[in-house]
Amino acid sequence: AGLKFNQVVMQGMNRVAFGYLPDYVLRPALLILAIPFLITDPISAMGAHVSAAVIALAVSFVLFWRVLPPELFDTQAQVDHSWLPGAFPFMLISGFSLINIRGGTALVGMISDMETVALYGASVRVGGLIALTLAAVSAVAAPRIAALFASGDMDSLQRLVARSARGITVIAVPVAAFLIVFGRRVLTLYGPGFVEAHPALIVISLGQIINAATGVVGWVMIMTGHEWAMAKILIATVLAHLVLIGILTPFFGVTGAAVATAFANVLLNISLAVYSISRIGINPTILPFKLSRS
Repeated sequence: AGLKFNQVVMQGMNRVAFGYLPDYVLRPALLILAIPFLITDPISAMGAHVSAAVIALAVSFVLFWRVLPPELFDTQAQVDHSWLPGAFPFMLISGFSLINIRGGTALVGMISDMETVALYGASVRVGGLIALTLAAVSAVAAPRIAALFASGDMDSLQRLVARSARGITVIAVPVAAFLIVFGRRVLTLYGPGFVEAHPALIVISLGQIINAATGVVGWVMIMTGHEWAMAKILIATVLAHLVLIGILTPFFGVTGAAVATAFANVLLNISLAVYSISRIGINPTILPFKLSRS
């Protein structure tokens, strides 16, 4: 929690690199370095994980205090709880996003065998590599979206999200193509038997291309005050995701589960994009069209 808090605060102050460095670079690097020297059993592995997290948290606090503006220390602290009711939709978004990611695997495990769960999990994890660029661009774009919307500069905001979508797609498409063509070899990193997940990986990769093509639509919704609409759309698509997994997995196995996941992600992103275009007046996709705000 401390790492995430410092991360979002520094991200809001446009110190994205400082915000993400401790949790996304330092902590994994420490764990990798510890593998050949310290990790010999589950207990030592857990100890290395906790130690890496503590060191990353300490570095995060150092960076956090360095980037705080000096004026902040001269201001009088004020307690204001008026923001608390507005936090509820963000809690829903976070919770159902987690369900969307983890719930599919859990449900597949409930209605199928362990082999199907393993194949599905591998395809989703490998396919998730396509979304790494989206995560990186979103970290930089989010504070800019908020600032431009607050200033009323909708034209600059449109240009920002359009460039973001194009940049994400330009990188995501070759990565998806690589996984579609060479996915069998990539999946063998999990073990020889995981090549059976290649059809599922193809489906997930195609869905991730649509995800990339809609750009930073989620952040557009959140940073422009439409978090309730995003929460409602997310909840509906998560429920559709779970229902489709329950229907398709018993008949089509891991490929059916992948189709459910890809379809739900595409439905979510297209729904958010349609809302953004029609209600906010911002087209977050790579397609060159724009509708006026209602």
